[in-house]
Amino acid sequence: MVNAYNYDWPIVEVEWIDSTGRASWQPQEEWKLMNMSIRTTGYLFKDLSDRVVIIQSLSALDLIDHQISIPRVAIKSMVYLWNGEDA
Repeated sequence: MVNAYNYDWPIVEVEWIDSTGRASWQPQEEWKLMNMSIRTTGYLFKDLSDRVVIIQSLSALDLIDHQISIPRVAIKSMVYLWNGEDA
């Protein structure tokens, strides 16, 4: 993989549990069926003790966009898809 943007951040897929809530009455069975498991793929921008920060868009102008901070307690798994080095 050629890195034209001069970044060497690994590309990862993070599976995590999202938080949710509702403010209306509903059957318990409906709530039990909700699956809030999310998969996010992107560049591993920050790998911190309490969270990881993933960015999904890079520009050649040294700009980033579409960043998400995921708390470690919500992470089920993180798989490295590319280690950040040119092949």
